Amino acid sequence: MVYVNVLEEAMKNNQRAFHERHAYRESFTKMLEQFVPKPPVVERIVDLGCGIARAAYSLQHYFHSKSWLDIEYVGIDRDEHKIAFTNTMYSYLKGFTFIVGNAEHVEDDFDLATILNPNIAEFQNGWNNVIRNIRNKSKLLIATALQPSEHRMLEEAISKAGYHIQTSAENPHAEPKELKLGLDKYIIIAHS
Repeated sequence: MVYVNVLEEAMKNNQRAFHERHAYRESFTKMLEQFVPKPPVVERIVDLGCGIARAAYSLQHYFHSKSWLDIEYVGIDRDEHKIAFTNTMYSYLKGFTFIVGNAEHVEDDFDLATILNPNIAEFQNGWNNVIRNIRNKSKLLIATALQPSEHRMLEEAISKAGYHIQTSAENPHAEPKELKLGLDKYIIIAHS
């Protein structure tokens, strides 16, 4: 009987996780549609500090739907466990690469760089270096934050790096009912 209860609980958790991932993708895509309705052609995306890459599929799918080009997505994070998990999760999909590394040392050029909910308050100097480094390697930058103070810090770092901020706003799609955590509440779109 205990085994059946544990199995039922695991199935409920899997269903909940599936619905949360779907709701997150849907909300993230709505945010992109509102704030980046006519994006430039994007073939290469780098997600700096990607974590478990919750937005990877949405980013790749959205920019593919706008250009019909194959999109290469590269996620970079310092956490080996998150990268191992993410490599397993996305192993069946084409065009996704996840690497353990320091986002400050990105050498390749990308059409789009994303910094989604960075821990900028704790690692401000590191993220300032990341944003300065990526400035000449990416035409478009999308950054998000959970808190107003983090939003201001990101906005300041992006401006100081020489990006031109096109949009800096509150995200109206941040609190879908289906999500416990929601999306980041603030978004910044900037061009180099």
